[in-house]
Amino acid sequence: IHTMIFEQYEDQIEDITVQCGLWFELDTEISAFQLPLDVLMVDYIMINFKTVDRIMRAAKKQRRLIREFNYEKGAWRNGALRQEIIESSKQHGDLRYRKLEMPPIPFADFENYYTQAFNGLYVFRNTKNNIPLLVFENNQSNASGETGHTHIEYNLNDPKLIDYLYEQDLISDNLYLFVKNPVLLEIAKEYLLLNAAIAKDENVRFKTIRKAQKNAIVNQLDKAGKLPDAFTALEKMLLILKVDTKKKYPPKIEDSLRSYFLHPDENLSAIEKKMIWKMLCQLYPHNPVLTYLFNKTTFYAQYANWKAEQQVWVIEQVLKHKGLFGELIS
Repeated sequence: IHTMIFEQYEDQIEDITVQCGLWFELDTEISAFQLPLDVLMVDYIMINFKTVDRIMRAAKKQRRLIREFNYEKGAWRNGALRQEIIESSKQHGDLRYRKLEMPPIPFADFENYYTQAFNGLYVFRNTKNNIPLLVFENNQSNASGETGHTHIEYNLNDPKLIDYLYEQDLISDNLYLFVKNPVLLEIAKEYLLLNAAIAKDENVRFKTIRKAQKNAIVNQLDKAGKLPDAFTALEKMLLILKVDTKKKYPPKIEDSLRSYFLHPDENLSAIEKKMIWKMLCQLYPHNPVLTYLFNKTTFYAQYANWKAEQQVWVIEQVLKHKGLFGELIS
């Protein structure tokens, strides 16, 4: 919406904001959403523009007055009209040739989107089976997974949701993304090790340790039975993908590891990919960089509970890899 507004009204925004504040309001033309299903009735949103000192309304009125003065017969004898023009000029200056009018514009490009309404809804109006899908972030649907309706609802924590997203070609576990961006698995693997190391010793300085020291930590955790199984599995998968990136039959992903490889289907739009990444990061916050990029609410909830060393390491990773955002939604 912001992009469309700036593309259509760049000159007006520049002219108006030199003088006063400008904002816009979204109007769904529905007074109140009583049920989550109501969001499926919205086909477009009207964008209405407002200014602090009503300069747009003043410009419209001043132009109307001047047109009346110029073109209506005998208008020059109308003292009240002349006085209105004078008062408008004194109060606002000459607005005749300024770019101040911003008529309402409709926005209809939201087939699939996320909304904070009803404590968080993922809305998919355009699906493979042409049946609208609502995913409840607060897990309060009483019809999760039921198929006997004109739409499908799922709670975010419903174990069957992931299978349904697969069926609708909304998510994938195609390994090509990780062949192209192995850093995604590297970060997840290091995050596992970081958490395990700090759980064992809060004083470890993970950010500054060398590779040999890190290997020693891995061995210590392994001997103590505290090395996460997913760490070893991801390490092996990274080696496989690195050695043979053109393998005809890609390696099988273990079910226990599958959540690390879920990502939006490559054929989705950028908006849809952001939605799916947001959902996956909430379900499986394995990678703090992805969580920061696509689900900041979940990220900051995690951040508040991390030890200082975890925070330092994660911030470094975010700063180093924040450029992934554009690549992962392209």
